[in-house]
Amino acid sequence: MTGAVARAVAEARALLADAVVTWRGEPVGLLAVPASDRAAAENYYHCFVRDVVPAALLELPEGRSGMVRAFLLVLAQLQAARASPAGHRRAPGLMPASFAVERGPDGGERLRADSGD
Repeated sequence: MTGAVARAVAEARALLADAVVTWRGEPVGLLAVPASDRAAAENYYHCFVRDVVPAALLELPEGRSGMVRAFLLVLAQLQAARASPAGHRRAPGLMPASFAVERGPDGGERLRADSGD
């Protein structure tokens, strides 16, 4: 790896480390936008499928599958638990576009899926 490539990879890893979302103490994804850069968009604290894919491409070839595995398990759990909006039916296999880990004042955590409804 050349010096420039090594520096770019190191910078990417630092950015990824700052964006990690945890649930029950395990990394499960990445924030859409770091807290310091967030605008007013309501879902910038969500973990989007589109943001985890590039990180997975960086992590998996190096044998680091923990976050990817946990991410996929969270998506499967959210898919199975997702209720349909009144008057609608969900297609089988519908996955959320994003999810958030919400922390309550008691320190408890819950997952909230966003399927665009």
